[in-house]
Amino acid sequence: MNTGLLFVTAPEADHKLVNRALLYLRDTEYGNYDTFRLMTSKNPRDRTIPMDDRVTDATMAPIDPGFENAWKGASVEDVEAYVVKLNEAGYQGITTNLFVVLDSEGIGSGTFVLGENQEHSFDGKEGGSSEKFNKARVPWEETYITWCCLDVGEGCWDEMMEEISGGADGWWKFRLPSDDHDLTEEDEALREAERDGDGRQADKVQIMRRAKILRARDADRNRAKRDAEIKRFEKEGKA
Repeated sequence: MNTGLLFVTAPEADHKLVNRALLYLRDTEYGNYDTFRLMTSKNPRDRTIPMDDRVTDATMAPIDPGFENAWKGASVEDVEAYVVKLNEAGYQGITTNLFVVLDSEGIGSGTFVLGENQEHSFDGKEGGSSEKFNKARVPWEETYITWCCLDVGEGCWDEMMEEISGGADGWWKFRLPSDDHDLTEEDEALREAERDGDGRQADKVQIMRRAKILRARDADRNRAKRDAEIKRFEKEGKA
């Protein structure tokens, strides 16, 4: 998994809020791994990052309370232009076709801006660098898994987003995933298969139902781990 890019443009965001953002973007499924780099400078380093160092290149919470941030007050368009420069610099181990932004609106709505280069956004097709990005506001709780799916190609942009305003300005609406705790459809499909005496279909539905239960359990466990970490940070005055 590559390292993601986090930009905090909200002028009012202090170290506690940034720590909270980093915790929401942490990989809790396979431990507590920091996977995003907090970008605080506007000067891309002209070097590539060895793959072995990509994890250590992520920013670990908690951060320095006196951290300096050159991105305060910047626009999403400023971020887009910078990410294009990063991509052209030939970075390795960092995902430069995706970015995450915490802005003032996101603080109020509990969302990040998630952006993806338009040449990566559909059907997993990749190409050269484009200066245009698709963007959507994604709830804090859903941003990391959505970013992961886009990064590894397990889903494409138009499967996760709904186009708004014709997509002319690049803004889309996030499509909330189905609730894995809701087994209504699976239970109905199972009853129908049993009524029809279709044992093969019943077995298939049972497998899908079980997979959904396991996904919900894993999601609940990961959420509990993250929430516990946030509470620990709050108790220590770090979030």
